[in-house]
Amino acid sequence: MKKLFLSFVIIFISAGCSKSIPAQNPVPAAVQTNNDIQTSQVIPKGAESNYRDILNAVMAKCGNNVELAYYFTLKSADTNNQQTDSYTFTAGNCGSAGQIINILYKFDTQQIIMDGDAMDNPNNILRPLPLADWNLNYSQAIKAALDNGGQTFLNNNPGSTIPIAGLAYKQNLPFEWQVEFKSADGSKKLNIFIDPKTGNVISQQ
Repeated sequence: MKKLFLSFVIIFISAGCSKSIPAQNPVPAAVQTNNDIQTSQVIPKGAESNYRDILNAVMAKCGNNVELAYYFTLKSADTNNQQTDSYTFTAGNCGSAGQIINILYKFDTQQIIMDGDAMDNPNNILRPLPLADWNLNYSQAIKAALDNGGQTFLNNNPGSTIPIAGLAYKQNLPFEWQVEFKSADGSKKLNIFIDPKTGNVISQQ
């Protein structure tokens, strides 16, 4: 049975105090300067506009051997639906082999924050993403979910929200976007799983 991405958030909440990482100006993929961190990592077609900024900041702190293992974006009703992006990387020089680090991007302040110290990754439940296959960004994943049952759920359940959408490659499950729809009282949920390479719906639950 598929497990919701929210289950992984519990891991991150248990981390220590947050540490700010100075944000850098985005560098277009076609532009490289002598001061820009060189990386062989793919800048995915579906990567959000803040991804290169975050990757450069993480590599500056933890070394060039970090790899993206999990990405999700959420909107919190407690902060007027303010969006936060969360990126989980392998820890590189910031931790031991097999550990991970969580990085937050706050849209309201455009601040990059290291959310605690490096933490364990039990059973390697998170592993590096096949970035070359990340073709759909957050907005495109939401649209695909809306077009394949999500909009009907919203229409049938007034006041529903889309609190979270995540991109991960977990254990033996496919590499996928998961978009969650939740009714206002939380009693009903719909999760739509989408292939981030093709945009096709994998399954619903």
